[in-house]
Amino acid sequence: MSTKLPDNLVAALTATACNYCAGTGRMASDKQAGNSLRRERGDISLRRIAKEMSFSPAYICDIEHGKRRITRMLAERYVSAVRRIRST
Repeated sequence: MSTKLPDNLVAALTATACNYCAGTGRMASDKQAGNSLRRERGDISLRRIAKEMSFSPAYICDIEHGKRRITRMLAERYVSAVRRIRST
């Protein structure tokens, strides 16, 4: 069963951006998806999310800042982790 993603995150993941983001080599949609994830996380620490997902904090940070490509499956894991933490 997949996790229902917030609409703004779905839009960022499915965007077909053709412009690069300020010469960084990262697609604008990667950055938009990362921003959506950070908003979803809110006041939960990056380390806590990383631990819940069994990833390094550096990897999660790179995703949130658009330095790594995010897949829909990874976004679903992230959102699930946030919701599990909030429910405890």
